[in-house]
Amino acid sequence: MLDILVFLFENYIQTNKAKPCFDDLTKELEDTGFKRTNILKAFSWLEGLSHYDKYSEKLQSCTQGATRHYTNREYHKLGIDGVKFIQNLEDNELTTELVREMIIDRTMAIERSNITIHHLKWISLIILCYKSSESKHMKWYKNCIFGNSSYKTLH
Repeated sequence: MLDILVFLFENYIQTNKAKPCFDDLTKELEDTGFKRTNILKAFSWLEGLSHYDKYSEKLQSCTQGATRHYTNREYHKLGIDGVKFIQNLEDNELTTELVREMIIDRTMAIERSNITIHHLKWISLIILCYKSSESKHMKWYKNCIFGNSSYKTLH
């Protein structure tokens, strides 16, 4: 499913390219070699982002300044490097508490037992792109994903 999300990001989300209708996009993805079940899971994952739009102001006020404690399930899936990466985004003011929660939620929605840093960077980039107010960080973030830069180690 992550491959589909990356494909959609590279070909539609970050471009000004016209967005095809659901059926045409599904056919294009199937023609590219993706399985229909994974395509539908990817669309469902993206739809999950829109749930935050309805409650973003309320969620932002609830999470502002909050310290994040990870559940065992979240910690296991993200791993120490994933938790450090997310914390680093916040420490460097590259994301808000709300976007942090979106990153964690959408990561947990991926059907994998653990997520690599590479996967987490893609998930974060897609979410940051979705949240247009965070777009000022796209250049840095793309370099972080596509370049050889690494995140700052936390002590």
